[in-house]
Amino acid sequence: GRCRRDMRSAARHVFVRAESLSVPAARFSTGKAAARALRGMTGGKWRPSASRRVAAGPAFLARGMAAQSGGEEDKGPQQTTAEPVQGLMERVTARLVAVFGGDKERASASGPGVRWAMMAPAFLTHMCIGHPYAWSVMSSPLTRELGVVAASAADWSLAQATLPISLVFAAQGVAAAVAGPWLANIGPRASMMIAAACFSGGLGLSALGVAMHSLPLLYLGYGVLGGTGVGLGYTPPIQTLISWFPDRRGLASGVTIAGFGSGALVFAPAAQWLMAKFQQPPEFAGSPSTTALVEKDGLTFVSEAGGKLREVVEATSASLAEAGLATLDAGYYYVGTGTTGVAESLAVFGGAYGAIMAASALAIRTPWRGFDPAQFDKAPGADAAGAAGSDSKPAPAAGATAAPLGNVNPATVLRTPQFWMLGTTFFAVAAGGIALLSVAKPLVRDVFVSSGAATAGFASTFLLLLSAGNLAGRLGWAAFSDKVGRRNTFILFTAGSIPLYLTAPWLVSQVIENNSTAALATFAASCTLAISFMGGTYALLPAYESDLFGTKHVGANHGRMLLASTAAAMAGPSALMALRERASSAAIDDLLTKADPAAFADRFRAPIEDAGRLLEAKRLTLSSLLEVCPPGTPDPTPFLYDSTMHTMAGVMVAATAAHLLVRPVNPKFFEEQQATARALEAEAAATAAAGDKPAEGTPAEGTPAEGTPA
Repeated sequence: GRCRRDMRSAARHVFVRAESLSVPAARFSTGKAAARALRGMTGGKWRPSASRRVAAGPAFLARGMAAQSGGEEDKGPQQTTAEPVQGLMERVTARLVAVFGGDKERASASGPGVRWAMMAPAFLTHMCIGHPYAWSVMSSPLTRELGVVAASAADWSLAQATLPISLVFAAQGVAAAVAGPWLANIGPRASMMIAAACFSGGLGLSALGVAMHSLPLLYLGYGVLGGTGVGLGYTPPIQTLISWFPDRRGLASGVTIAGFGSGALVFAPAAQWLMAKFQQPPEFAGSPSTTALVEKDGLTFVSEAGGKLREVVEATSASLAEAGLATLDAGYYYVGTGTTGVAESLAVFGGAYGAIMAASALAIRTPWRGFDPAQFDKAPGADAAGAAGSDSKPAPAAGATAAPLGNVNPATVLRTPQFWMLGTTFFAVAAGGIALLSVAKPLVRDVFVSSGAATAGFASTFLLLLSAGNLAGRLGWAAFSDKVGRRNTFILFTAGSIPLYLTAPWLVSQVIENNSTAALATFAASCTLAISFMGGTYALLPAYESDLFGTKHVGANHGRMLLASTAAAMAGPSALMALRERASSAAIDDLLTKADPAAFADRFRAPIEDAGRLLEAKRLTLSSLLEVCPPGTPDPTPFLYDSTMHTMAGVMVAATAAHLLVRPVNPKFFEEQQATARALEAEAAATAAAGDKPAEGTPAEGTPAEGTPA
């Protein structure tokens, strides 16, 4: 049938949108108008079930547009080259919605305890995908995966072993941005189930890569596939919990993302226990005094019967203690005869995390229809009747962020200056935090353990401190922001990070030169506070975006914002490692000028001119080079990260300036005003086209339609 005259403008707008948009976009951007138009065309018989909205709605609207506007018969959809792929996606989307979405994902029970119970699956999902924050536990063992007790020539460098954490967060941002609208269509349960498959599969593939010593397979599994799982599973729990807590958006996003920060607290000790359980020591070749060695191309071999050469590495007491094999004898060990236990540990984590994430996906629910958060403004167990009986809302605290005035859709949000200024701020804070976490354990080993200022156990303690700061920041700063506002909290993050990074080199020098325990504790506290700022940024960002851009599209908009995290994950650790390598190369060049050539030749069984070749074979290190330098030569290792800390401070200055430019969004970007403007334009165009000759069956100008109040 034809639309009534008072619905013609809205219907025409819906049809045009349905022709130009994909199925998921049409469902969400024109949902109310589409329902209104369809009820008009079907005499009020149409009902918006989930499967019809996804699969049948846009095609039906497009055919209705052709029939109404042109008066032509419905000839069905025209075949295009994009239709096979689009049709497949429509069928996949409809199937996922039918299995996991619709009424199946809505909570069937009501009560104040329901929405609090939804925190558990959201938290557990983020706890699993927060696994990469403790990657530095595995980066050090990966640098000696073949040698086990010491790095062999074929082992990966620290930069190569650190890159997976960058790839994970890079893939997370890309996956969240690209798949954001589609994830909103299929619902949180289906999204989290797909994320579980990707993340657990990525861990399994990375375990295979480590076992085969294949760096591309490790990057593909842990970095790309695992990172995709992180991206797909990141925003759906946040958006679901925010829909349960629209009155406490900071708390909702903070609690959910706190799980992301707590992943390292669970993973770090569990990984160390698993690696110790699966670790196999290599075969002992002999002691330095009794083993006949053969030097070839900078490598060390032992000649066996028949003239066969087998590569060996030299293990000192310090390297054995670092590998957790202090009970073994110092000497030479065969390369490739042991294992660090990393591959087996990754495989175990893949299975465990997959099961937890799948169970969480099945447990999570969205609010029931007619859900009103006003009845739950007290904690569970409080007097619900008293809460429901009061219509007054508490006044916002001073400095608290005001409620959004409209909603900015994902296509428009990229045109707002607020998106880019906030993204710059996010990039800077995330780059510093991810860089620090990526080398947490090696940093303490290089700076404090190598100089004797701290024990090897302090490196693990330091990583747990950073993880605790990450978790505490996601919880504490979320509650803090609900009181003082997201903008003021972000200013604290950026401006407060500047002195933390600037003073870090001075604190290191105090520890090394004066053996100051207070300086060591202050350094650990400063780094923990800086990491809490990063955790708070991740936790508050969805709520901050909803303050600026509205709550309707927070999932898709946050997915686009995570592209800043992608850039930070690639730039932060890479810049840190580049600055560290440059400082290390300069320190080695300086020590080579001070080394005794005779002592060098006796220690490394090669002339000092072959230092470059020995570096490539990983036989020459700063600690071994110090052995052939004059007594009293200062160890440059603790100061390798000074330039990195100064660079981070400069980046935070830029972040502070960028965030000060964030202002409320111009109302012209809100989709409500854009829709009103489009509807007025369409109505004016329809009126102009109709002129004085109304369509057949349409009342004349000024005459009410049948059944329509005058």
